[in-house]
Parts: sequence; C-alpha cells; structure tokens
Amino acid sequence: MSKTAQKIDRHIGTRIRKRRSELGLTQGDLGEVIGLSYQQIQKYETAISRCSAGKLYELAVALEVEVSYFFDQADISKSASPLTHGGNNRAIIELIRNYNEIDDPQVKASVNGFVRVLARKEVAMAMETGEITQRRD
Repeated sequence: MSKTAQKIDRHIGTRIRKRRSELGLTQGDLGEVIGLSYQQIQKYETAISRCSAGKLYELAVALEVEVSYFFDQADISKSASPLTHGGNNRAIIELIRNYNEIDDPQVKASVNGFVRVLARKEVAMAMETGEITQRRD
C-alpha cells in the first residue's frame, strides 16, 4: 500500500472518530447503526482496516455528513501518477478475449500449448543474445 493511501486511511479514521464524538456516539452505537461491531469501527478509526466506498457512504449517512467530509482538510502532498496509455496491454486483452471465445476444450489446450512453446522460444532466443541471463517461470 502506498504512503499516500495510508495517509488517507488515517485521515478518514480521524474524521470518523471526530464526527462520532461530536454526535456523542460510542463505537458500539455507530457500529449498530451500520451493522458492524465496535471492533470494526475501532479498526476504521485507527486505519487498521480500510473502508470500502460503500461503507464510507453508510458511515456518512449515519454520521449525517457528506462523503466529502472524510476527505476535507486532507493534506496529501503527493498526487496520483498519470495513467499510461496501455497500448501494450491491448494485444493481451484481445488475445484473452479471442481465447475465451473458443468453446472446444481441446482447441483451447492446443492454443495454450502453442503459446507456451512460443514463449519458451522467446526466452531461449533472449538468453542466446544475452538480453536475459536467467530464465524465470
């Protein structure tokens, strides 16, 4: 888990605890409202467990705040990395889609074996040219 994600989890936990205290609720009270144990609320508040988006929404409703409340005043100095295009993955996705269209198990096994042989030849050629020095399966 990234340090940024850990910071956000701790911040959300702090905001849950703050709002719960403002409303005069115990961890047990809050847990009862959203169907969790007080231990789970404690884990959210201490960032031992991460809150799913759905649970965060339920917490917002129970604590009478907008979901954005949990992110207010978050001091996150590192922004997310931009997504790469993924052009290399398109061929993989297309290969998997086409493979999944094959109904005959024997044909699927043959295709799988063929791809495995091609991959081994690629590795062998790379080892011969010195591009890689050790094979990793």
